[in-house]
This record gives sequence, C-alpha cells and structure tokens, in this order.
Amino acid sequence: MSKKEPKKQVSEEIAEVSETLEQLSNDEPEVISQFMTMARMGSMPNPLHDKLSEEHIGKIVDLAVSHDKNQFEIYKDGQENEFQERKTDKKYQAFYFLAVIASFFAIIIIFKDQPNILIPILTGFGGLVGGFLAGIGYGKSK
Repeated sequence: MSKKEPKKQVSEEIAEVSETLEQLSNDEPEVISQFMTMARMGSMPNPLHDKLSEEHIGKIVDLAVSHDKNQFEIYKDGQENEFQERKTDKKYQAFYFLAVIASFFAIIIIFKDQPNILIPILTGFGGLVGGFLAGIGYGKSK
C-alpha cells in the first residue's frame, strides 16, 4: 500500500459527501441548514484524538489499574493504622482506669483509721470521678 492510496480514498469520500450534501440541499434545504447549524455548534475535536493508538490506550488503562491498586493500598494502610491507634488508646484507658482504682483502694487502706481525713478525700475523689464521667458523656453527645 502506498501513501497515495489513503489520500485518494479520503478525497473520494469527500467527493461522495459533497454530492450527498448537494442532493440534500436541492431536495430538502431545511435539513441541510439544520445540519450546517449543528456542525457549527459542535465542539472542535481534540487534535490528539487522531494521534492516539492502541498502545497509548493500553498505557492509559494500565495507569488507571495501577492507580486503583495504589488507592486501595493507601486505604488499607489507613484502616490498619486507625485500628492500631484505637487499640493503643484502649490500652491507655485501661491503664488509667486501673491506676484510679488502685489509688482509690490505696487511700482507703492508708486512711482507714482516720475517718476525719478519709471522708473529705473520698468526697473530693468522688467529685473528680463524677466530673470525669460527666465529661465523657458530654463528649460523646457532641
């Protein structure tokens, strides 16, 4: 196949289209005017569309697939990190809870023979625990 054959084929197609348009304009001038109006209103084609080959399309698809895989990995890693953070937070909360309970029993054991000191300490301790629990409830309601 030589380079002249495709050009010859294109010029034959253009001539055929021209003949068809001429026949339409003679038979139905309204149709041809509508066609010409729509042709002017249409968007201009991107010049790169003619240059795209199967190889380019394959590369685009491969890039899209790798992008999706990367997005999935990022999402999965984020989920794992969030799980680890929650696990660590629960460990700290358990430690704090046990420390508060231990201090409560330590105060009771140390001051069990001195009720005049133990009652105000336990009252203050109860106020702290009540405020802490109220703060947790208030925070969860927000």
